[in-house]
Amino acid sequence: MSRARAVLAIAALALRRLARDRLGLLFTVALPFTVILLVGLAFGDEGGEVRLGVAFDGAPSAEAERLAAALEARDGLLVVRLPDAATLRADVREGDVDAGLLIPPGTGTRPVLVGPADGGGMAAARPLVGAVLARLADPAAEPAPVRVERFGEDAPLGDLPRFGYTAPANLVLFTFITSLGAASGLIESRVIGTRRRLRAAPLSAGHVLAGEAFGRLLVAVAQALVVVLGAALIFGVAWGDPAGVTAVVGAFALVATAAGLLLGTVLRTPQQASAIGPMAGIALGMLGGCMWPLEIVPPAMRAA
Repeated sequence: MSRARAVLAIAALALRRLARDRLGLLFTVALPFTVILLVGLAFGDEGGEVRLGVAFDGAPSAEAERLAAALEARDGLLVVRLPDAATLRADVREGDVDAGLLIPPGTGTRPVLVGPADGGGMAAARPLVGAVLARLADPAAEPAPVRVERFGEDAPLGDLPRFGYTAPANLVLFTFITSLGAASGLIESRVIGTRRRLRAAPLSAGHVLAGEAFGRLLVAVAQALVVVLGAALIFGVAWGDPAGVTAVVGAFALVATAAGLLLGTVLRTPQQASAIGPMAGIALGMLGGCMWPLEIVPPAMRAA
């Protein structure tokens, strides 16, 4: 057997070990889509209507009336006309509407999207309102900008579809967690002496390390492919340019692989890796925005 084939055989061992681990397969295949579904639904009901309160900030112009009418005609929005800005903010606070849109009298001032501190109603309303603004805008011009108001806090409006946000976030989360968990196999090879037996073959330490690293990279890529393909087929997530997605996912798979190798080097038992790896991944995912958008957390949490 050539050294290259030996490296590939060592790498394939990591995939076979994952395939034999039923609990690991459940974690790798079923759990990501369960989390994507639950977190996605937390941003609103995909098949229901978003209750959007609409009020004019002053005497409405023809442009303001046209925007309100377009919002009322938009599928997925249930527009509630409100008399003034104070009533709109009060209804948003009390939960009578999911979000509110304060429309200025003319085109010189940006509309303001108002939502509660948890951001759930705005997350559902933002892409719908943004689509209406883009349709009304001159095709040759930029879409009309909108400000977001969270009871005094302003932030730029972005397109935040439900599964379109949570699927990439969980791709990062589970690729990282799976790579950290796969460190247990690296430790197991050291504990039971597999590596010593491999060194009896005409293989250098570098070849063994290359095989182990490539195996963990295959595990990370396999986890990423499961999420990318599954989210596209099940939730209709559009991932964008394939070359760009491949580059970004490949780069992160390398990062996750390096983290798994580090964990497999510093820990002593497979049980330690199985216990510490997922918990560390979940904690870092919370801080990094994989569990929820960082824009809905307090500034101190964002800084951490």
